Amino acid sequence: MAGGSRLPISELVRFGADLWSDQEGAALKGLRSWLPKVHAELKLREEGPACEQDRGPQAPASQYLQLLAAIGPAFWMLGFAKQGLASVMTLSWSSASSDWRELASSPQAREAKLAAAPAASGAPSANPGLFLAGLPRELLLAAALDGGGMNAYACTAYEEAANLHGGALRVCDDFLAGDPDHPDALILRSRALDGLGRVARESGEYLASVRLHTLASQVAIGCLSLSPSRLRVRPTPEACWANAVSNAGVAEFRAGNLEAARRCHEAAMSVRLRIGEPRGVSSCLGNLALLTGDVAEAKALYQQSLDVRVQLGDVWGAAGSHRAIAHLCIKTGGHEEEA
Repeated sequence: MAGGSRLPISELVRFGADLWSDQEGAALKGLRSWLPKVHAELKLREEGPACEQDRGPQAPASQYLQLLAAIGPAFWMLGFAKQGLASVMTLSWSSASSDWRELASSPQAREAKLAAAPAASGAPSANPGLFLAGLPRELLLAAALDGGGMNAYACTAYEEAANLHGGALRVCDDFLAGDPDHPDALILRSRALDGLGRVARESGEYLASVRLHTLASQVAIGCLSLSPSRLRVRPTPEACWANAVSNAGVAEFRAGNLEAARRCHEAAMSVRLRIGEPRGVSSCLGNLALLTGDVAEAKALYQQSLDVRVQLGDVWGAAGSHRAIAHLCIKTGGHEEEA
């Protein structure tokens, strides 16, 4: 147990290196029973001396920050989004949050174009042994805040999601002011922009959403020339790019731009298949199902998406796939097999 904590912090952190990869299913299986205990220990720690008898041994604050930076997104993946959001709220940070509306209306965002798909490369992938190793505290904080934003989004707490993703973005921008080519800070910046794009989408601001995802795609592609094998955060630049482009496709679909949406999802699918990112593949399958006019094909795509989610142990994603299949059955009167 690291630092005297009742939690195996080092072991749990290592699971975080496998999120957004072909090892994600094993990582989620290893984390499933631990996430409620992580939340419980952080809650007791926040409550302070009044709970001294219940608290037991505690790890240094820096280790809890590293833990949330590593596995924060796993909370929503496993259906514990509420606990994940509450856990990150035990942190304190002083940076103001960046405003997504200002970002989306900036000249840079208005003129941005989606970055082209990353070419296949023989370069080594990210090294799991480097995950979070020696990462500056500011970037650990940015990762933790961004993971908290994902949990807030899963809870439909979009204002809180905007605050957390915006806080992560501000921390990254402050850090990059002194080191503009820091690859880990850039990956986290791409993540935060992508998160703000999702918030804009759920606020009905589809053009703003596409612009923010476009910026996220550009930042991700820029990381490919900065020794991705030395990255200490996740996802990889290719996965970040695919996330941003796929999310842009969702916003385009909501705006009624169906061909643009299809191009986004097909491009993201191609990269996700190549890099072996099953969660993303499942997401693309579900999004492409929305774009087909054939009921039987849509059902088959949704079922494939669901199968991947179940295999991963992704509770939140599996629920979404079940919802989509149920909606299709309702829409078709339950006779989709005959279509």
